[in-house]
Amino acid sequence: EYGGAKLKILSHYTSRMEPSLILNEKVLSSSLLVVGAGGIGCELLKNLVLTGFINLHIIDLDTIDVSNLNRQFLFKKKHVGESKAQVARSSALSLNPSANIVAYHDNVLNSSFGLSFISKFSVVMNALDNLTARRHVNRICLSANVPLIESGTSGYLGQVQVFVKGKSDCFECTPVPVPKTHPICTIRSNPSKPIHCIVWAKMLFGRLFGNSDDELDPEKDTEEATNSNEKPEEPVTEPSQDIENLLERDRQVLELEKAKSKARYLFHKFYHYDVLYLSSLTRLFKGRELPKPITLDQILSQKLMESRESDGGIDEYTRVWSIDECASRFLNLIEKLQSRVDDSGPISWDKDDEDAVDFVTAASNLRAHVFHIPLQSHFTVKAEAGNIIPAIATTNAVVAGLMVMECLKVLNSRFSDCKNTYLCGRPNTKRLFLPGPLQPSNPNCYVCGSNRVNLRINTNVKLSFFVEEILEKQMNFITPTLIANNTIVFESGPDACISPEQLDKSLRDLQLCDNAIVQVLDGDTDFTVEITLSHWEEFAENQSFEIVGSVQKPQTPATKKRTLESEEDKVPQLKKRKLDQTVNAVSYTHLTLPTIYSV
Repeated sequence: EYGGAKLKILSHYTSRMEPSLILNEKVLSSSLLVVGAGGIGCELLKNLVLTGFINLHIIDLDTIDVSNLNRQFLFKKKHVGESKAQVARSSALSLNPSANIVAYHDNVLNSSFGLSFISKFSVVMNALDNLTARRHVNRICLSANVPLIESGTSGYLGQVQVFVKGKSDCFECTPVPVPKTHPICTIRSNPSKPIHCIVWAKMLFGRLFGNSDDELDPEKDTEEATNSNEKPEEPVTEPSQDIENLLERDRQVLELEKAKSKARYLFHKFYHYDVLYLSSLTRLFKGRELPKPITLDQILSQKLMESRESDGGIDEYTRVWSIDECASRFLNLIEKLQSRVDDSGPISWDKDDEDAVDFVTAASNLRAHVFHIPLQSHFTVKAEAGNIIPAIATTNAVVAGLMVMECLKVLNSRFSDCKNTYLCGRPNTKRLFLPGPLQPSNPNCYVCGSNRVNLRINTNVKLSFFVEEILEKQMNFITPTLIANNTIVFESGPDACISPEQLDKSLRDLQLCDNAIVQVLDGDTDFTVEITLSHWEEFAENQSFEIVGSVQKPQTPATKKRTLESEEDKVPQLKKRKLDQTVNAVSYTHLTLPTIYSV
């Protein structure tokens, strides 16, 4: 009798433990992909390993910088210059040596990480810092039918979103405005726009003349790297012996410049030594001209530098300084600002501080010059130099924890329990989190919805503009192929055979006029969209095209009648859904868009 009672009790507890046992089995057998090994990525990888996941893959192109060490705790000072993905793997293995972690020091946009690669995983978890990569991973996950957990932080704000094909919206269901912040790795290693150089120069100002606690002194960085033969950057491929020899000789030149003055030493470090090494990272500059190092002697040999005092006139602020003038001002301002620091202590960058703005203008234009980017005027630099939102380690940790919780729900197929959670910087309801249900798919989303879009454009524009500005930059196609009237109009990729003359033709010349339909395919993501062109000539200022939404399929009278009858039956439900969406919008308005400056 007692034995029977014991058996019943054991059976009762076993039935209650069964879901946990099943989840534990899924944790051990599942394979996860983590994209990004920065602030969120480090915390996430650590959490996953400690949760019990043993099959993990991680992708990151970036290398470790000194400024990462205050929040990316899988890295130490000895790792500076090494691959983030490789070091994160090694540090995570120390927590669980039996785990199988594969690291890729590569770009997730590469074709090797396409549909067949993503299909191998149970869940993909994004810890990215740029919009292009986020859109790319979103589309591959949709094509592979793999759940995606998205994340982002910006200071004290953060969010975690779950995207499951057929059960929720996708990352691109909600339009994301062009961000005003920029990923650190782009600013540091691969600038392509003037704003990247401006932000870099502003950060340099803080490192040279601001609080020493904020960033490590770059002079100290270089001195230690020189003494220990460490490199300021680690390339994707091993540098050639010629590059090694050049760097060794340039380290000797650095010492000579240092003996002359601190200003000359810093100039040579930032615009020759560092740039010389970056020029060996050929894969970072694929399709672009490599950066070209400059020296003071080169500038002096071309034109005598003269110190020009500002006359305060309008022309002084609107004209673009010459390179020799930028170099002259850079040297003078190093000494002037250092003197101010010695007298009054660290200086905070202020747009009303003329010395500070002059320094950022000169430093950013010199960097723009070596990266073949257009130079900017004093007026433009002052307007563009906005504040950089700091990265908070605690925010990264909280977001990474929420990602693991949502991952466990997804693996257990508890999609109804999944939440999109937003982290508030200043909660007005004493609640740090704002959780909400997964949102339904946007029927007008051309990625996961109708796969149709209506484009207003002046059809007299060239095909090259259509491909580069609309398909690649606006719609995020990586390797687009255009088909119209059963003919390939444009094809990208190594085997493409489109002539330059074809790209110079206008859309009208190619018979892509008003109401023409173009099918666009992306070979990397297996994504297809149908674009209906509408010839348009009246646009707002600084606008040359407009995506006005998806194109609805034409309805016959019979289908239209059935649709109306169906909608009448759903009126009460639609009203309730609209009210729910309104409440959600009130709660999430200031946080719904994933942040771009996540680190």
